[in-house]
Amino acid sequence: MTIGSTTSMVEESLFFDGSRPLAERTDIATADWALARAMENIRARIDHEFGSQAWENISQTRYDSGDYATCTFPSGEGRYTSRDEGMTFGLADEGFPRVLEIVREEVEPIGYDHMIDSSGSAWFYVDFYNRPDGGVVHVTKARGSGLILQVNTGCRPWED
Repeated sequence: MTIGSTTSMVEESLFFDGSRPLAERTDIATADWALARAMENIRARIDHEFGSQAWENISQTRYDSGDYATCTFPSGEGRYTSRDEGMTFGLADEGFPRVLEIVREEVEPIGYDHMIDSSGSAWFYVDFYNRPDGGVVHVTKARGSGLILQVNTGCRPWED
């Protein structure tokens, strides 16, 4: 995995813009649950490999508790969730490539399999996109400082 390469964000669609029609995407409840489990696994694996972290900024919002926003496509209205999934200051920059491997291993099976690395001299800045259904897993680390995990399901169908 290469860290530091740059892909123009202009070439990529927004995370809401999955390529599948809205009705054919994985529904919001399933997508939100899968992301929550993946983030729990990521934090646990980071703790296991790098030592227990003092995780902060883990949002308790979830789709099933009514924490979502609406989005509209020509084919209908959907829902999405967006939340922080943790911040820690206990990781050295040298560990970031392994953190990315852990994230990839957990999110690729649920569709977030397109990585864009926009890292620069001050930040590691990597996104894993789900191009068919929409959504993004965002991994940021200020060089010499904290790691931040964030997710967005993208616009998904929902049931009343």
